[in-house]
Amino acid sequence: MRGLGEIKKDFLDDLNKWQSIVQEYELNVLRKQPTPKQWSIGQLINHLVIETDWYFLQARKALVDTQHLQKSKSPTIAAWFIANSFPDERFKGPEDMDEPKQPNSINELVDKLERLKSDVRQMTDTISTSNSKGKSKHPGHQFLTAHEWFQFAEMHCRHHFRQKKTIDQQLKNKQMKTLHFETKINAPASKVYETMLGKKTFEKWTAEFSPTSRYQGSWEKGSKILFLSDDADGKACGMVSRINENRPNDFVSIEHTGILEDGEEIVVGEKVDAFSGALEEYTFVQENDITILKVRMDSAPEWEEYFKESWPRALSKLKEVVER
Repeated sequence: MRGLGEIKKDFLDDLNKWQSIVQEYELNVLRKQPTPKQWSIGQLINHLVIETDWYFLQARKALVDTQHLQKSKSPTIAAWFIANSFPDERFKGPEDMDEPKQPNSINELVDKLERLKSDVRQMTDTISTSNSKGKSKHPGHQFLTAHEWFQFAEMHCRHHFRQKKTIDQQLKNKQMKTLHFETKINAPASKVYETMLGKKTFEKWTAEFSPTSRYQGSWEKGSKILFLSDDADGKACGMVSRINENRPNDFVSIEHTGILEDGEEIVVGEKVDAFSGALEEYTFVQENDITILKVRMDSAPEWEEYFKESWPRALSKLKEVVER
């Protein structure tokens, strides 16, 4: 268990950072939701305030609770305390949890965070001057002391920087260009589909993007797949992706999640933030003996011209390979 002074310092640093984040944005951006079912950054901060207040209430309850002294915390949360961090994953809240309200102003959020900073200092003093070993019940992780509730609250506050980053990226992705390409191929959809995705024939038509183009992995729904080529030094590089959907002879959806660089798969960080979550989709529409192949893809503005030049060439090559 970390010392109260260490937790207090990190907590105040977290809250200062959240205040700086609030002041970097216009109110309309703080209120913007990536989708109707996802929180805005403003809602996320209101969630942090609400949950921290609740965690501190549980800490105060623990200080006066002598009924659960022999109770223990869950092994899961014990491991989190040792790591001083939540796992890097998304947690689903209770079904009955109310959706946080949108902020009315920037000052409202700044003031709430400032009030939390005062609460952190007060909570540190309260716990440090108490000899209580009491515990109160966590809904999912059994029983925690006041000290543990305090650390849990700081870890929760810090964990949501990851969600804030995800919201930023999702909003940025909405600014991506959506490009469309189409070709008609004199062959049934099954042959077009098999040629487009077959390992050897894939290399032929995607050579228009790179002479060493290839893939490694599976086209099965939910599978990871690497789209590779060789750099100037002959090292494999390329995209780390996931197959979101694959309906044979009908539809394929690929989500690009990262890059392969120097033998390392990079799926978080500045190198991938600009395109992580971008989609590339193929639709096969058969009309009599002709297949209309439609390509839809998300592109950062700086790559738009490259794809506008490369995709028509690649589709022409695919048509040639299929119709031989």
